[in-house]
Amino acid sequence: YINTDGFAKPNYAILQTPRFAVSGPTCRLKFWYNIYGIGKIGSLDVVAMMPNKTSLLWSVGGSQGAEWKQADVAVGQHGNYRIGIRANTDIGSPKGYMAIDDTSFEGCSIKTYKKPKKT
Repeated sequence: YINTDGFAKPNYAILQTPRFAVSGPTCRLKFWYNIYGIGKIGSLDVVAMMPNKTSLLWSVGGSQGAEWKQADVAVGQHGNYRIGIRANTDIGSPKGYMAIDDTSFEGCSIKTYKKPKKT
């Protein structure tokens, strides 16, 4: 949850997974979200964060109404990465919030990344 009320500069909050070694091609991230407010609220993004690159997988911006909606994001096949759900607020939004709930991965064969040992 992030409150978007009256920021003097853009702000963000990010929820990220542990680092994964690899995921399967049918991997999907599902979650419920609620973005509600007046004026410029900002955006909610899902990103794949790799060591030298960040890829935008899904994004929604502005107020989406008072009801909860479900996101179904194709993660796809990646290696050595994290998934992040990022809430980006705009400057001076007079009143609003962003929230997520009930996140799950489906159709994934995720393996956790293990840092190589120094020899």
